[in-house]
Amino acid sequence: MNPGDIAIIGLACRFPAGAGPGEFWQLLRDGREATVPMAGSADFDAKFFGISPREAAAMDPRQRLVLELTWELLEDAFIVPETVRAQQVSVYLGAMNDDYSFLTLRDAAENVDHYSFAGVSRAMIANRVSYAFALHGPSLTVDCGQSSSLVAVHLACESLRSGTSEHAIAGGVHLNVASETALLEREFGAVSSSGHTYAFDARADGYVRGEGGGLVLLKPLRAALADGNRIRAVIVGSAVGNAGHSSAGLTAPSTSAEADVIRRALAQAGVDCTGVDYVEAHGTGTRVGDPAEAAALGQIFAQRRHDPVRVGSVKTNIGHAGAAAGIAGLIKTVLAIENESIPPSLNYVSASPGIDVESLGLQVNTTPTRWPDRGRPRRAGVSSFGMGGTNAHLLLQQAPATESVAVRRADLSAGIPWVLSARSAPALANQMQRLLTRMDERPDLDAVDVGWSLASTRSVFEHRAVVVGTGRAQLVSGLAGLAAGEPGAGVAVGRAQPVGKTAFVFPGQGVQYLNMGRGLCERFPVFGKAFDAATEALDEHLRLPLRRVLWGTDAAALQNTEFAQPALFAVEVALAALLADMGAVPDIVLGHSVGEIAAAHVAGVLSLSDAARVVAVRARLMAGLPSGGAMVAVAASEDEVAPLLASGVEMAAVNAPDSVVISGPEAAVDAVADRLAGTGRRVRRLAVSHAFHSALMEPMLSEFAAPLAGLAVSRPRIALVSNVTGRLAGADYGSAAYWVEHVRKPVRLAEGISLAESLGATTFLEIGPSAGLTTSSALLAKDHPEAESLLTAMGQLFTEGMSIDWPRAFAGLDARPVELPSYGFARQRFWLSEAARHDSEHAGTSALWHRWNELDPAEQHRQLLDLVCRHAAAVLGHPNSRDIDAERAFEDLGFESMTGIELRNRLAGATGLTLARTLIFDYPTPTAVARHLGQHLSSGHPDEPGDEQVWPLLRNISLRELRRTGLLGKLLVLAGQSENALPESVVTEDVIDSLSPEALVAMALEPSEDNNAQ
Repeated sequence: MNPGDIAIIGLACRFPAGAGPGEFWQLLRDGREATVPMAGSADFDAKFFGISPREAAAMDPRQRLVLELTWELLEDAFIVPETVRAQQVSVYLGAMNDDYSFLTLRDAAENVDHYSFAGVSRAMIANRVSYAFALHGPSLTVDCGQSSSLVAVHLACESLRSGTSEHAIAGGVHLNVASETALLEREFGAVSSSGHTYAFDARADGYVRGEGGGLVLLKPLRAALADGNRIRAVIVGSAVGNAGHSSAGLTAPSTSAEADVIRRALAQAGVDCTGVDYVEAHGTGTRVGDPAEAAALGQIFAQRRHDPVRVGSVKTNIGHAGAAAGIAGLIKTVLAIENESIPPSLNYVSASPGIDVESLGLQVNTTPTRWPDRGRPRRAGVSSFGMGGTNAHLLLQQAPATESVAVRRADLSAGIPWVLSARSAPALANQMQRLLTRMDERPDLDAVDVGWSLASTRSVFEHRAVVVGTGRAQLVSGLAGLAAGEPGAGVAVGRAQPVGKTAFVFPGQGVQYLNMGRGLCERFPVFGKAFDAATEALDEHLRLPLRRVLWGTDAAALQNTEFAQPALFAVEVALAALLADMGAVPDIVLGHSVGEIAAAHVAGVLSLSDAARVVAVRARLMAGLPSGGAMVAVAASEDEVAPLLASGVEMAAVNAPDSVVISGPEAAVDAVADRLAGTGRRVRRLAVSHAFHSALMEPMLSEFAAPLAGLAVSRPRIALVSNVTGRLAGADYGSAAYWVEHVRKPVRLAEGISLAESLGATTFLEIGPSAGLTTSSALLAKDHPEAESLLTAMGQLFTEGMSIDWPRAFAGLDARPVELPSYGFARQRFWLSEAARHDSEHAGTSALWHRWNELDPAEQHRQLLDLVCRHAAAVLGHPNSRDIDAERAFEDLGFESMTGIELRNRLAGATGLTLARTLIFDYPTPTAVARHLGQHLSSGHPDEPGDEQVWPLLRNISLRELRRTGLLGKLLVLAGQSENALPESVVTEDVIDSLSPEALVAMALEPSEDNNAQ
């Protein structure tokens, strides 16, 4: 390994009949020709990149294509795109010609707006990528003709070798969208009249025009190996040069210059001509170019007449992709090295005159050929030559072997999540269908590897779906049902919304069951470790090992309070640790009866050993009390039940406004329950051994206090709600006296829940085997696989908006990343003159002001929000306001400073208000702007705008309207500028803002010579 070796760790491409490396390889392997125009070059998922329809239509489709390819490139490299933000990642992209500029300027009056300058700038092809992905390395578009993309790769390698970049994105893009460029190429005389590229063949008559784009992700080989990246191939040598002055002319190829770059690339790699198995030639099929290239190859490989080097040209498959031709050849070669097969070069029968392939040591590879085994790494060269003499050659080598690790596959009884997400519902549907297709095509894909790859190599967006299953068949079936709109068990789907605080609620005795926690111990190492620690601490105070009772066969033993409460504590503490490991961390904790001791430990009030002592001693003493008590749950309020309580019967718990529990001597409790049932209240006898939280507990209280003497108590590190007071734990919380009182006092859970809600809690999780205290889903369920229950519940929470660290769900499974379908972009067509330009009608606006004070505040806000969304849609080019998400940030909707000011101007004109230029930055969502407008209008709005409102109205007039009405010249004169000296684009921002409102109002009210009606 040389210090300058560069690893290729990711591929992305889109060529005709090759939408991705996999499809592209099938095209090459099958020896098919696809020289038709690339379908969908106008299609783009603008919403995904936060780009408005207006801007998308103004953008050169090459900019759009490289944005999507960059996302696919990072996914192919198993890199979550967000993780490269602000990193030293360079971007070098080859591009030539500017077809979209031709189209834009054909009808400039209709097409040109403030997006156009950047939209058709060739420099922005690379810079758009750096901007969208927040990359800080060098970023430039390379144009040296047809060799541009391979030269871009060479420059990227140099950037990595010099340490300028940590990663590099390199490649090129080329689209044929303007007939003017086609005319230029035909007149130049290089285009085939036969419609086929006959590389090195006697029938050669030029190339077929091709198009497409391709990218590679590069990284120093040493770093790639150290980081465990998948390495697809290694660039061991590269060279670029120019032919200089040649008597043959500016555009003619130079044999010596082409041979020079090949020779220098080999030298950099330390390889001679015998170390190359294949050369992906420039191979244009032109009568001048092919003989010159063959002669250049002959200067290097002529001595291999008895062992000729194989050559081929991807242009015979997809035509000449211009600035993307070199990257097409490079990606073809990488795929060939990976697949140990050299694909056929098409359309070759016999050599062109002047090419003696045998004497040159060459052999055109016309059939699929298994890569020769020479006892060394597979190695190939790639050439790309540009009109004007800039040539490039790269030498690729097989990736170094790495140790294969034996992978343990998950037990089929263990639940596995498949997590998918997208920025839109259609894209999520695309994701599902693409994954189903991949699973059908690849029966060898392991369900664990697929789940791990979805969780660890893909970004998380707001539209989400989770499928949980115990094996490949179940997961595929669940995904198919979801894709068909029929989600079954173990499936969650939804759109994430902003969530408030999370509260953990630890349940009390009565929900335990045999083998509780066993499935989680077997599936999740974190749970097992925490459970072991808890049982070890508890066993010091129990007469039998807890694990023997909990995972035994004697259900009666577990129902005994002595073991039921410690069992719940161990499982709850371990479950909280597992949830925290998966990213579900509580903001507030509270518990029900014995569950509060687990809450206190999780909040840091009690150490594990002290909490275990409190639980175990409490349980033993309770179990030792005489039996005979009873507890009954009543579906009624505390105020309704309290007057009916008989002597000895007490309120044991207030779980909800309409749910309480009474406790006391059995006969007395039954009598009260009968009276309540007679009034129509639902009552239910609880399966408990004692009357907890009643006077029948008093005989144990003094004995309970003694072992707790000296209990170490810390301040809660998480907000902790006491079920004794229903309030936040104070400075005196958690003492021995508190836990004694805790046994006797009623559980004020309803007050605790209400307090948690007042503190901002919107998500409540019951940390145990039940869901009876809150409306949350059960994390565990009796008689159902625990891992599956937990993951299904977590999936539901995730689709609702909770952040879950899904890779942690695969801890201990030794999963490995596998290739998955790239993001399912939900593309729409964007093209010049086709962008929606729907000016939002102001119909009804005046009527709105007439009856403004008659509307209630909610309707006022709704009307204003509709106004904001209609104008926002018009500014961005959306066909209607339904395309505007009122809760999404303006920046994410595709606004920037200019369009933000345009929206400000429109709203000022519609409302008559003077609004700040920074409106969308001060109030970053449509909802926030609507509220801001409502605050200004709350004191009333004039029926019709008067002279004092002309200033904001004037600012809303377009440049075209200013010119038509004659106001433009007046503005410029007023600003002391000549109309010819000042670009119109400056007028509405810089000029108008520099003038006094009084002068402009007077001028606006003055009749125009061009249009007196104005």
